[in-house]
Amino acid sequence: RMKIAPTNRIIQQVTAEKGKSVLLVGTRKSESASRRRRMENYAKGGKRMNAHNQIDGCRIFSPLAELTDSEVWAILLQSRPPWGSTHRNLITLYRNAQSGECPLVLSKADAPSCGSTSPRFGCWTCTVVAKDRSLAGLVDSGFDELEPLLSFRDWILELREDAKNRMAARRDGSTKKRADGSPVLGPFTMKVRRLILGRLKALEKETGMDLISPAEEAVIEDVWWRDKLQYDARDALNREVGAVAAA
Repeated sequence: RMKIAPTNRIIQQVTAEKGKSVLLVGTRKSESASRRRRMENYAKGGKRMNAHNQIDGCRIFSPLAELTDSEVWAILLQSRPPWGSTHRNLITLYRNAQSGECPLVLSKADAPSCGSTSPRFGCWTCTVVAKDRSLAGLVDSGFDELEPLLSFRDWILELREDAKNRMAARRDGSTKKRADGSPVLGPFTMKVRRLILGRLKALEKETGMDLISPAEEAVIEDVWWRDKLQYDARDALNREVGAVAAA
């Protein structure tokens, strides 16, 4: 919603205006075995570009496809970014996220580079992965002020795994089950959402960091208000259906 949809809208506009377009993506075969298989599957038939799976007239080209991790870091070190300065801060960031053990590799004879085992950076509260290696690595590298944030993120993961903290239905009101028969749980209950926000604001005060803005909090309150109307209407409908069935 925040990245793919807006990007696709722009690509669709360009393609409609020009008749066709080429989308450059930074994917590389050396990122992982599954990425290599996927890219090689797309490239069957000797094609260097493949069709976009959603936008007609758009072709996808991966200029970095054959570059190794070491080559990427070497190129970055030897070139200046368009916004000035150097890429050294970026390299230092990845080294710190790897607990200070990430070597700078300039040849294949050296130790494995950052990219081979480097943690990926994302939202600090993201629970898609079981362990946030980036944040943990920064804490291990001496950034002790980030430890409360890591504890907060791990606490959210614990909350998510506890079924009593989650709604039975998904946001659209549907219910689903996995292949083993276990339910696919919905979002956090309103009680837990308020608990999380309260603890986040306490964490902001404790650390002195700007973790949430008044505008963001206003949007959250608006979402909660809309959800409450939706949930109340759904509960009222269920009670009405139940009463009719009983009669």
